[in-house]
Amino acid sequence: MIPFILENPIGVAVVGAGAALLALVVWMQTGQSKVLYLLLAAIVVTVILVMIGMKVETEPESIRKMLYQTASDLENNRFPAVIGAIYESPSQAVLNAKSLLETNKYIFSAARVKRIHTIEFSGPATKRRAAVKMNVFVEGRLGAFQGGIPRYVELTLDRVGQNWKVSDFSHADAFEGFKGGASLSTDLP
Repeated sequence: MIPFILENPIGVAVVGAGAALLALVVWMQTGQSKVLYLLLAAIVVTVILVMIGMKVETEPESIRKMLYQTASDLENNRFPAVIGAIYESPSQAVLNAKSLLETNKYIFSAARVKRIHTIEFSGPATKRRAAVKMNVFVEGRLGAFQGGIPRYVELTLDRVGQNWKVSDFSHADAFEGFKGGASLSTDLP
């Protein structure tokens, strides 16, 4: 219930408005002051919950924000910012991707997170880890190849302070997401 409240302020507003409308109709029919107080309480509680939901950033929201920002940085070829999203001791696959970015071998014209399938969390608060499964689309000049590539990507993210950093990844054909990610690769084109 709390994740719904924190991650869906519009949903909370709709539910609160419905409760307030119901209380208003009952008050107009009965004229009882208790129902009027219930109406006012529904409005106040809804406003407070919407404000809290808009102010608090949950872990999934933080990860989505990081993924969309990194995609924007990649699309605009801001490689130092993309490299900043990599964990201090990443897997070999991440190190390979980092070295390719550092050599400016790739020139991107588009990079988008198309769909985030799941975000699963593990570990205690001090050593938090997330597994993200998503579809992405990149376009540009990638070595000798020029064009667009849709991919299914699985990321492992580690929480470092208040930030999430990529510590491992694998990818496959974009349709692999529908099959459950059975044939993933860490090789880059």
